[in-house]
Amino acid sequence: MADGVSIWTPILYLAVLVTALVVFSRVYRQRKLNDIARAELFYERNFAQEIYRSLREGSQVVPDNVLKMALLVWGATDFLRVMKIKECKPAVAQLAQNGMVGEVLEFRVGGTEKALDEEIKVIVGDALTLAPEWTSVVQTAGEVAQNDAVRRRLTFLSEFENDLKLMAGPDALERASKGETAWLVKKQKPAK
Repeated sequence: MADGVSIWTPILYLAVLVTALVVFSRVYRQRKLNDIARAELFYERNFAQEIYRSLREGSQVVPDNVLKMALLVWGATDFLRVMKIKECKPAVAQLAQNGMVGEVLEFRVGGTEKALDEEIKVIVGDALTLAPEWTSVVQTAGEVAQNDAVRRRLTFLSEFENDLKLMAGPDALERASKGETAWLVKKQKPAK
């Protein structure tokens, strides 16, 4: 080799390079973990849970049927939230895979889903302490949530029907059911 270059120079160069990459990797991973840990859940407050907790832990004696109803409302709220999370999870995963959203959002969705699963376990445990025979609290909460969703859709449809009648006249539904849609489009005046 040349007089000024030792065999240890390339080895030292590789050691410095590997050390720098390891340090960068650890710092990068630590920052990413901190971002994930700081990521908030989608649903910050659960008012149904707070109401149930205040009834259960309050100083006044509350009848069991009121506690059961509060627990059922909490379960229905969590059931709706779980369904919404499960609906959006594949879309968020696809967006994260395409690089359109950050991975933190994907971790928020997963963290929220896990937190809701834990809440459902707590709901089942509390239901069994209130009434040992009440093992189907999750099924009942799911039915309540689905009935509420159907009720909201029916309310929306009736409001839409009323708006349609106001805009297009009382026979608008009959014309729409026959397939006549020309009356929906405003007629344009010909240019002079």
